[in-house]
Amino acid sequence: AGASTGKIIIKTLGGQVESASPFAVWYPPVISDFNPGKAKAGTRLTLNGHNFAEAANRNVVQFGSTPAEVLEASATHLLVKVPATAPTGKIWVQTPGGRTSTPTEFTFIPVPEISGFTPTQGSAGTTVTITGRHFNADGQTDTVFFNNKPAKVLKATEISLEVVAPRGITSGTILVAGAGGRAVATRFVVLDLKPQDAISVYPNPTKADITINWFKANFEVE
Repeated sequence: AGASTGKIIIKTLGGQVESASPFAVWYPPVISDFNPGKAKAGTRLTLNGHNFAEAANRNVVQFGSTPAEVLEASATHLLVKVPATAPTGKIWVQTPGGRTSTPTEFTFIPVPEISGFTPTQGSAGTTVTITGRHFNADGQTDTVFFNNKPAKVLKATEISLEVVAPRGITSGTILVAGAGGRAVATRFVVLDLKPQDAISVYPNPTKADITINWFKANFEVE
């Protein structure tokens, strides 16, 4: 106990001698803190403390039971990459000296996942329900795009998004961009409406002002 890494010295009445190479003394690692406290997959996270192995490959870091890549290492810090399937919970570090965990839990921000959407076809103004999971992760509002055009979100939960197909859309992908990343689903088909279906006039009949609405039209109205 109390020994440090160094050469071993033997002293006698006739003199002393030391080992040709140093003897490594390992102590259990200690994690004082980590930063950031919450992050998405691929984020670089720093673990601070002491008694880490200075060779990166001699430190085994796990988010729960999920292994993480160690990018840099010193006796007082480790730089790791948050794995894609990291759970929320404590981070563990194993060195030749022992195993320890973070004093507090790490919060993982997951990527949104789309399982489906309905209806699968429509026109501008159609209300589309997107189902899946990990929507609005970390309490941050997701952004939805129909073939690169932003859509208005009417209602959002962790497992569903109710959105309105935007004006001027074309057939293509639906993309959900969240705090944890992006999810893409294919393919929302835009209906090719005839003018009498795409343009509405109201009120009709009337002797007063009328409104002409071509929001649904996927063609130019002059």
